[in-house]
Amino acid sequence: MQTLKSYIPTIIKNKLHKAGLTKGILKDKGEEYTADQKVILEAKHSLEKPPSVLFFTTHKCASSFISPLFRAITRNSNYNLKDYAGAIWQLGDNIDLDQEKPNFLGNFLQDTGDRLFFRRGEIYAPLRVPVDFPERHHFKHIFFLRDPRDVLVSAYYSFGFTHAWPKNSKARERYRIKREAIQQQTIDDYVISEAKNWLTRYSKYQELLETSDSYVYLKYDDFQSDTVGFIQTITNYLDISLPSEEIEQLASKASPIQSTKDETKHKRSGKSKQYLEELKPDTVRALNEKFSDMLCYWNFSC
Repeated sequence: MQTLKSYIPTIIKNKLHKAGLTKGILKDKGEEYTADQKVILEAKHSLEKPPSVLFFTTHKCASSFISPLFRAITRNSNYNLKDYAGAIWQLGDNIDLDQEKPNFLGNFLQDTGDRLFFRRGEIYAPLRVPVDFPERHHFKHIFFLRDPRDVLVSAYYSFGFTHAWPKNSKARERYRIKREAIQQQTIDDYVISEAKNWLTRYSKYQELLETSDSYVYLKYDDFQSDTVGFIQTITNYLDISLPSEEIEQLASKASPIQSTKDETKHKRSGKSKQYLEELKPDTVRALNEKFSDMLCYWNFSC
């Protein structure tokens, strides 16, 4: 019968073996290396992994497509997928991040960057808020953005009517108040009141792009018009390949265009330039003026 003292190393060895790290970490006869030797060998092993990736996007930008895409990529590569926002959401009341503060999620990820972000072997996706941390510029960057005027329209229906309720009770109460306030607004009033927040976010993404060593930029229109090409642009950038049948399967499920514009549907139309149909001409002109430089920078119609 194993004692607790002898059983714990066995657990560690089994985990290392399952992770493919036994080779070079444990000596042939089962004798373990010192802690410092393990760190050195693990660091050497990490050099065999591909450069890590930061995938920056926003809410209402093909969210339901991104997770299946990156799960397929990790199945066919040496990458691991890290969805920190999803993990925090699922923690519910087990974590309190002062969510009433602006950009609480981005601030938390930034403050803990040295513990959460590693330079090799990981895909961090989706990141729907700007996140910066030391050495971030060495990562690969993917920016996947949608025209903010369409994002604002979709956000009105989502945050005002259909978005899932937070699992954290404090966040849920704050969201209830926010949702009720949105429902009292017209869509035109909402997009004008929220425009500054989105301008700030896109401007922060611009700063991240301009200070990165490597990046690729994809627009929602690229995804919408040529989903297969969109997928291939990402896989080419990551220097990996997906089976053609898996690419076709992903593309067929993407369904970026939906026929409904029902505000009770979480997945709405997905059309580009829907702001022209949903907003008053004066509202469109106000957004065009406020977003002018940013629209041109990101190559949206301006």
